[in-house]
Amino acid sequence: MSAGIYAEINLLCVCILFIFMYKLQTNPYQKKGQDVFIFNLLSQMIFFISDCLWSLSDGGTIPSNIVFNYTVNIVYFSISGIAAYSWLLYCAKLQDSKIYHNRTILGLLMIPAIVLTIMSINSPLRKWIFYIDDLGKYHRGDFYIVQLIVVNGYILMASLLSWKNAFSQEDRLKKSLYNTLGNYAIFAILAISLQLFLPGYPFAAIGVTIPLFLAFLKLDECQAMTDQLTGLHNDTWLHVYFENCQKHYHEGTYSPSTRYYLILVRIDNFSEITKNNGSKAVNSFVLAISNKLSALLLTFRKHSTISHLRYSENEFAIFVSTENDSFTGELVSKIKNELSNKDNVTQHFDFSISAGYTEIDMEVPVIRKHLNNAKNNLA
Repeated sequence: MSAGIYAEINLLCVCILFIFMYKLQTNPYQKKGQDVFIFNLLSQMIFFISDCLWSLSDGGTIPSNIVFNYTVNIVYFSISGIAAYSWLLYCAKLQDSKIYHNRTILGLLMIPAIVLTIMSINSPLRKWIFYIDDLGKYHRGDFYIVQLIVVNGYILMASLLSWKNAFSQEDRLKKSLYNTLGNYAIFAILAISLQLFLPGYPFAAIGVTIPLFLAFLKLDECQAMTDQLTGLHNDTWLHVYFENCQKHYHEGTYSPSTRYYLILVRIDNFSEITKNNGSKAVNSFVLAISNKLSALLLTFRKHSTISHLRYSENEFAIFVSTENDSFTGELVSKIKNELSNKDNVTQHFDFSISAGYTEIDMEVPVIRKHLNNAKNNLA
């Protein structure tokens, strides 16, 4: 492949990643881990640009000298480790992994990237990772394999972490997201391996851009189905979830004895609350109610399958599938009592909680009808 086409493909990948980064920065809502994702995109862009410059220099398209060639290659190898490490960091932060919250582990994980950077900087003298001969020809160094081990090691760790969390994740949306993040390794490691044996083709740029594109699309999908204040699913996800439940029901995936319920929880007097309090105070109040509801439902998930979301500004919807006929009624009573109890945040507001539920007939494919039934039973 000519140096010009090689460089053009790298620059195309840079432009694609720049669009991702721009969209993330101009988004009015801060996604979890967005800062680390932007740093990863920036690192990958520098990686592609350095690869592009080297291909043009090596092909004689642009004039260069040995200092320029060494500088470009030092940046190329150093930033590859940093980009791979930042991807692991992003996956850990997005999934709220213990790795991200342990500074000792993060420090230890950073060591390989630091070692690779030091070896790259010393390569002009030691020929560790690479070297350039008197004729300006590039050669791989004695410890070139270190770069492959470091980069692929970070990528593989990130994927294993994502696949592990996807396997244990009950939330279908998050499971899909984590699997998408995990699949990054399939594209990236395959592409890096191909470029190792076919260095004249920009497999690395393509193999990294494709999974980043898929991850960006999946993040956008999650964003569209997530309430920005509480972090719960929103009403868009409600319809998707109900359609999936119906699909599994008609496929016979669920037990015949399983019954399905929809619970609606409402914060009463909400118009008065918003009228008498500032938006910041109201947001804190809603978030406190949401957190109490999530904590309560977590204790009940041992007995039944429960999914909940923020349906509107003052309403939460809860799906329950259970074989216990009395379970849902007991849960509704518990929700009303627990959310009505005032704490340090909610004690400053005059509010009450209403809750009602209805049994879902899976033969009725319109979720709005079930919601109306639950609303009619609010008390």
